[in-house]
Amino acid sequence: MARPTLGGLRLPTGEVVPLDRGVVLGRKPAPLEGTVDWPHLVHLPPSHSYVSRLHLQIELDGWEVVARDLDSRGGTTLAPPGGQPQRMKAQEAYVLEPGT
Repeated sequence: MARPTLGGLRLPTGEVVPLDRGVVLGRKPAPLEGTVDWPHLVHLPPSHSYVSRLHLQIELDGWEVVARDLDSRGGTTLAPPGGQPQRMKAQEAYVLEPGT
């Protein structure tokens, strides 16, 4: 069975990026080395000085949505539903629950 879209990534602008393939967010996002499918590239404004050129990667691993901080300068914080926000460790994989 083909995997359906696993949800959407809601941006502060209100735009929703479908999770039908990977996503790379940053001031100058680009596909990462070894990427098989072309990801959605989400350009964040240069005025957000805390956002790195390549900041965050979202991957689809089977039926899971996995986030990875790309050694960003400002870091990334996850806020799971009903849980405490936690700062991500660089390059560590975090499985996202719906609503994170």
